[in-house]
Amino acid sequence: DLTTVVGSDDDIEEEGKEINEVIQQQQQEQRYTTKRPIFFSGESHAGHYIPSMMNYILHQNDKPTNNIQINLSGAAIGNGYVNPYYQYGAAEFAYGRGFIDLAQKQDLDLQELECRRLLDEGNLDSWECFDLQTDVLKNAFGKTNAYKPSDYDMRRVELRKGPRDFPPGHKDVERYLGGWEGKLYSESMTVDYADVLRAIHAEESIDEMVIFEECSDAPYNALEHQDGLGVQDDVVDILEHESKPKMLFYNGMEDLICNHVGNEMALLNLEWMHKVDWSLAERYAWNVEEDPYTPTTTTTGAGVSRPVKGFMKEYANLMFLKILDSGHMVPLDLPFISLEMMRTFLYSGSFRTFKQDLNSTIPNNDNCDVDVDVDVDVD
Repeated sequence: DLTTVVGSDDDIEEEGKEINEVIQQQQQEQRYTTKRPIFFSGESHAGHYIPSMMNYILHQNDKPTNNIQINLSGAAIGNGYVNPYYQYGAAEFAYGRGFIDLAQKQDLDLQELECRRLLDEGNLDSWECFDLQTDVLKNAFGKTNAYKPSDYDMRRVELRKGPRDFPPGHKDVERYLGGWEGKLYSESMTVDYADVLRAIHAEESIDEMVIFEECSDAPYNALEHQDGLGVQDDVVDILEHESKPKMLFYNGMEDLICNHVGNEMALLNLEWMHKVDWSLAERYAWNVEEDPYTPTTTTTGAGVSRPVKGFMKEYANLMFLKILDSGHMVPLDLPFISLEMMRTFLYSGSFRTFKQDLNSTIPNNDNCDVDVDVDVDVD
């Protein structure tokens, strides 16, 4: 079953092998046909897992001895952690929000260069890299303030020394799926979590004594030694595969930990055949009519819905969508808009609502390695 426990491997590639075996088992049992398109979806560290898993599956598909073909059609990755080399930093994002000034940004930029030097030397687990974001969060409201902004949503405020309260409601989910008890958990929930796990065919976790946590330390600890290892090569292999899986990367623009600036830098620096084409691709504002019966935060302040929900840049099979009014978990903040995004993506709809009439130039600065000598005439 897809919810079967596969363990906490200390090698991301091993996860690809396991998920490939699970899907093949499902197809052998004829639960769905091999022609049915399969899409991956996830957020945050799934930016590591999904490309690695997909690339492994594609390589298995290409083997002449492979009897079971998986129709891998694409993925939607939200606020994904893809390439730490460009995503450890937060100075550009924090400056744009006004949390730091230019002089402070300059110093953080220098610290980021040191982080990158360590990464180039093979040091994939260093405080020099981790502190790039931590220092911003600790000091954004002042070092002695009892509060700090949430690294998952800069619109939210957290107690500096209090328990993490993001995402809202995660303690209820932990009680529902893990049977957790204590003062942080609602006593009104009487359902037996073991019954829930059996209902979703995840009872093996009971035998393995694996208790659900919304953000478990075990997988992170197992992979911490390679935290700075990116999966950009996997993304390139996927984009250039002959089957051309569609890759949608989307970002809630209020997130700091996997902020849209770092994610865009990671995508700009993918060494694939359409690197320049994607860098100079036309950009569009995307809009969708909101469900009048669903509460939303995407208003102008006068009760009028925003005329734009996000911004799309795409070329060939690579898409990057920045979404307004949302943080690290876009579907949590904007469920209806997220549903429309997924519908548009899965059914090959268009995100091109309003074109931006601006010229484009190849980015070429200290934070971006896209360095190509071309002449471009954008009408």
